[in-house]
Amino acid sequence: MNSRNKSNPLFFSMTFKFLNVYMPTQVGRSPDTVRSYRDGLTLFARFITDGKGLKLDRFTFEECTRDFIFDFLDWLRENGCKPGTRNQRLAVLNSYLKYAADNDVSLYPISFAIGTIPYAKVPKGILRCLDEKETAAILSAPPDSRLGIRDQMLLILLYDSAMRVSELLQLQVGDIRIDPKNGFLRVIGKGSKERIIPLSELTIGHLQQYMLLFHGDKDPSWYLFYTVIKKKADRMSCGNAERIVQKYADLARTEVATMPLSVYPHMLRRSRATALVQNGVNIEVVARLLGHANIATTEAHYAKISTEVIRKAMESTELKGGGKEEPLWTTDEDELKLLYGIR
Repeated sequence: MNSRNKSNPLFFSMTFKFLNVYMPTQVGRSPDTVRSYRDGLTLFARFITDGKGLKLDRFTFEECTRDFIFDFLDWLRENGCKPGTRNQRLAVLNSYLKYAADNDVSLYPISFAIGTIPYAKVPKGILRCLDEKETAAILSAPPDSRLGIRDQMLLILLYDSAMRVSELLQLQVGDIRIDPKNGFLRVIGKGSKERIIPLSELTIGHLQQYMLLFHGDKDPSWYLFYTVIKKKADRMSCGNAERIVQKYADLARTEVATMPLSVYPHMLRRSRATALVQNGVNIEVVARLLGHANIATTEAHYAKISTEVIRKAMESTELKGGGKEEPLWTTDEDELKLLYGIR
């Protein structure tokens, strides 16, 4: 290492401990979060080499200036990254630089400078939800076959439990209690936080059939949903679950023309949460179901009142009969003037 690098450490010199020690053990980030951070730093490394033509083994923290990060964000935009994605990449760099500065106080000015870079404004549109008819069409689309029963079980749990697809695919047989009167799932969510999700009797009935077909031995350590490739069974991937959801949405579209062209697992979660809120379920209950640590998150995403709800509320307060209102009391003109303080 040359003299310049002794006073200004190489940028990636702390990444191994950041990703493999600090993130998973010291601050308890989930494997998915660590993977996302690794992807963000990998993309930044690609920008350094491909976008700037620099050597990773020569790139120092001193060279990581505000202008350099602005160039990185522009590079992401030119390569098709949306504002939300660019914000996530910037957040990764900010977290890494704060960690680096905590380990080397000379890096605080660099961390502070990058921390002042503004995040891009993300347009807040109304996210599409499935209505009752569209949801029913998707859930009933799988055929009555072995794989069809598996796919339907996945769709039902995604909707009924409002889980994230990553949470669903992490479920093991031992996380499920199949009791017609008190069935539930034990889910590990973001930040390794555990929550219990109760199951309806109808969902438990489907689970009982699914378990007989796919988990006859009931090994508690085995994943609830798995795939077999080249005679080797492993946990189902998120990509496979996404393809299943899209497949049956496409089939259901032949019966329900309003079905969106793109349907994905999180749309089922969002549709379930929205339906609960609009049917009067307390927002705190919905937040608990979704695994939101802060109720403000639930309110920001799901507490928007639809025009249909507003219309029904207005209709419920309309005067009946359309007749002329009768006065609550009668009085003469002199008393009325006195009451109003006039002459």
